[in-house]
Amino acid sequence: MSDLGEMLNFGFAEHIEAEWDVYMEEGYTIQEATTQIIDQYEDMLDQEESIALYVTLGIIQMALEDMDPRVKREINEIIGTKTLEKCFNKGVTIKPILQMLKRQCR
Repeated sequence: MSDLGEMLNFGFAEHIEAEWDVYMEEGYTIQEATTQIIDQYEDMLDQEESIALYVTLGIIQMALEDMDPRVKREINEIIGTKTLEKCFNKGVTIKPILQMLKRQCR
């Protein structure tokens, strides 16, 4: 997957990715790591940033065999919205990413 910092229009994306890696190295489950990150960031973010948080987590988790149900639910609610498109930097071809997210979130 491309560098999240370059792909997403979300300042915390690289921090979340780094934290995710630490949680995985420490043996956290996908659900435990997701809970830690959501609990840490969600209250600090506005609505668009919160959506970007879930998109970031979804992209990170796409490569895994399992995706946290909260991430799936949030992504399913926002797929196809303009808000979702705003999460990505201009110049990023989002269609393949969205297709992968849709498949993973079924």
